[in-house]
Amino acid sequence: MFASNYGTRSLVATPNVTVSGDSVSVTANLDVPSYLLQIIGLPNLTVKANAFAQPAYEQVVVPPEPGGDVCILLLDGYKSESFWASGNHQVDAPNCEVHVKSVVSSAAKINMGKPLEVKRVCVEGGVNRIGNDAGLVGPIEEGCTTADDTIGATLPIPSLADCKSKPRNLKNSTEHLTPGTYCGEWKCKGSVSKIELAPGIYVFNNATWVTNADIRGTDVTIYFSDKDSEIVLNGQGSLSLSAPETGTYEGIVMYENPGITQLSSMKVNGGSDEIMSGLIYLPSRDMTWNGNSSLNADKLTMVLNSRVLLGTTDWKVEPFESKGIQAPGSGGTTEQVFRTVRLTPN
Repeated sequence: MFASNYGTRSLVATPNVTVSGDSVSVTANLDVPSYLLQIIGLPNLTVKANAFAQPAYEQVVVPPEPGGDVCILLLDGYKSESFWASGNHQVDAPNCEVHVKSVVSSAAKINMGKPLEVKRVCVEGGVNRIGNDAGLVGPIEEGCTTADDTIGATLPIPSLADCKSKPRNLKNSTEHLTPGTYCGEWKCKGSVSKIELAPGIYVFNNATWVTNADIRGTDVTIYFSDKDSEIVLNGQGSLSLSAPETGTYEGIVMYENPGITQLSSMKVNGGSDEIMSGLIYLPSRDMTWNGNSSLNADKLTMVLNSRVLLGTTDWKVEPFESKGIQAPGSGGTTEQVFRTVRLTPN
């Protein structure tokens, strides 16, 4: 600026520039020859200029960036291999995050033969990678901050009613069951190919269903009141269940009493197929998928103690927003943002 203003004149002053922090001071002195004043002994006049420049900032609150959708949350804080994926699994869940709260060095074990198509795997502890990681797609972060269980405290607890008729062997090719409280062990003979569930709440009270049949139901909620209640799928058994869209159990397809403290395991064996829509809340269960099982879920939030995938499985999963869990957001800080430069005389 100084050169552009004075550079074309015959007399050019050299400015003195001083930088202190983020401010700049400029001074310039120039002796300009006088004309009429020479007759009184003043041959020159000294011209001085001073200027000061400093940037002006504004404190701006930056809102946090929203976290992603957590489709699978594994709660055990100290379990080794809390998330274990080994075999030729095809996992197609590009909009889902998997969060593992275990803090141990081997909290996750990955030995995949096919791509793991997820948005992110967030592990508070460490990851044990085995074999060729080239087939591993999607970021895996170690030591990151996982989401918390925000669902358990909000779930309704159904009352226990009188048990349905005593445990029996189902024999017909298609069995029709109605809502209520089920107790004991219910087995399906080989001739049973389908179990149809009428809409409503199915309460398992120390009850087990062992079947290789196709269990189907719309607007259905299954509730496990204790650690020993479960559904065991064998052979070609399958589940095709969707949660109620309204009412007390809206969005809940399968869950357990949040007060269960003793851990237990549940398995999906053989060639079992699952088509699920809704929240699966089983925080005391170590879930294992074996063999050639598959899971197709257009709306899914799954809260478990741990999860294991063995053999060959095929998963296609999308997040369930209305009964969902958000990953922790980032940001939310106050930042100093540059706005302008303040120019004043020095």
